[in-house]
Amino acid sequence: MKRIFFAKTKRDIKRYFSYLFDQGYTFREDGCRYEFLGDWKVVLESPKKLHLITIYSEREEINLAFAPAYDKECVIAIESMIHFLSQGKTFIDRFSRDLAYLAREKKKQYERLTKLLREYKDQIAPYFGEAFEGYRSDLLKAQNEYNRTLLGI
Repeated sequence: MKRIFFAKTKRDIKRYFSYLFDQGYTFREDGCRYEFLGDWKVVLESPKKLHLITIYSEREEINLAFAPAYDKECVIAIESMIHFLSQGKTFIDRFSRDLAYLAREKKKQYERLTKLLREYKDQIAPYFGEAFEGYRSDLLKAQNEYNRTLLGI
């Protein structure tokens, strides 16, 4: 069952993010996981192996985040990065809070993330390369600020 699920998930990712594969991104072998209650995670590695792009689903919401290649647990969501790059002027809210809608609209979720990634990837990726440690605290702070704004705290 998991094999079929991942074959379909990888097919969807190859379809919606084909431009990444054209640029040399690859599936990271240890990056495909099926988790509790249907949550999943797929990790793509950059051509020079400097950064990772994680595409994952939690409670039917598909998300995308960046991480340095050597620390795949230190992930920063694309929405947080856009908020950081715009110095807090651009806030991208969640796709939806309705689980039934999220489940029905996977295509729209993929399209939304593809559009954001196409627009911002070249600005975001350098933060997760060799100089990541110099940005780590600022990026984690930006992630926390974005999350607080998202939750209305």
